[in-house]
Amino acid sequence: MKKTILFSLLTLCIALSSFSQRYKTPVFKKLKIDSLTYTTHNNVDLKLDLIQPLNDSIKTPRPLIIFMHGGSFMNGSRNKEDVLNFCKEWAYRGYVVATISYRLTLKGKSFHCDLPNESKIQTFKEAVYDLHRATDFLISRKELFNIDDKTVILAGNSAGGEAVLHGAFFKDNQLIKRVLPHSFKYAGVISYAGAIIDTNLITAKNLMPMALLHGTCDQWVPYASNYHHFCEQNTPGALMLHGSKSIMNRVNNLDGTYYMHTLCGEDHSVNKTALINQLNSTVDFVFETIIKKKKVQRHYIEKTNNIPCKFGEYHYCN
Repeated sequence: MKKTILFSLLTLCIALSSFSQRYKTPVFKKLKIDSLTYTTHNNVDLKLDLIQPLNDSIKTPRPLIIFMHGGSFMNGSRNKEDVLNFCKEWAYRGYVVATISYRLTLKGKSFHCDLPNESKIQTFKEAVYDLHRATDFLISRKELFNIDDKTVILAGNSAGGEAVLHGAFFKDNQLIKRVLPHSFKYAGVISYAGAIIDTNLITAKNLMPMALLHGTCDQWVPYASNYHHFCEQNTPGALMLHGSKSIMNRVNNLDGTYYMHTLCGEDHSVNKTALINQLNSTVDFVFETIIKKKKVQRHYIEKTNNIPCKFGEYHYCN
């Protein structure tokens, strides 16, 4: 009897260890991908690709990652190869992942200095509305998709990074419509070369772990705080945005959890290369802070390119 009990306890410990490590190490070899319509807007279906690991012996609900692609709110796709590969890597580790389409409200238009600030902010609001509708679709079917609705993580690059930041921190009066339950809160945010219109939207009450990445010479989305696309102050589209460094400073002042990856001298293109090059560091951060609930405050500075740029100099890059 004692041997049977010891064997059972050992088996349970091994299973629990595997359950914990799965969110850090690729342990699944096969995935299931379903294309689903999460809402319809003006008779147009908005879809998401839901990626789930197969052959999971432990049926505990899994964390969910919702990814929003970049493309200046005028192009891009939820199922481009680099996006799908990024999302699959998370699913191989045991996460449920949804890569979503959203309305490209600026398709055929400009997102530059000639687009008025009000229109830029409205673009953020429309993207957030779609993000929240996708979130609601998924968490309302949490049993069907085996989702832990207490561990829903947002991720995005470029325009998608801007959308998820505002999706996490917009106040009710900034939303087109309240979609999510008041009791719901996202568990974390991953933003590659994103920005927010006001760092004060991040408060001690809504604080969550944040993984941020940005190049100091980003020519479109400021690394710190500056006008969107570095527009001249007297132009209609001179919208002040606060990039990853300013967000990190705000979270640090609130004594929150963050991982910031600064790429010295790199431009906006890092929002795409990060999907491959910074995957493992982001996985480690999510595992450490969201899965294991540890506090982390880390700023990693990568001196990849020391060419001076006109968008700001930082002593730690010299």
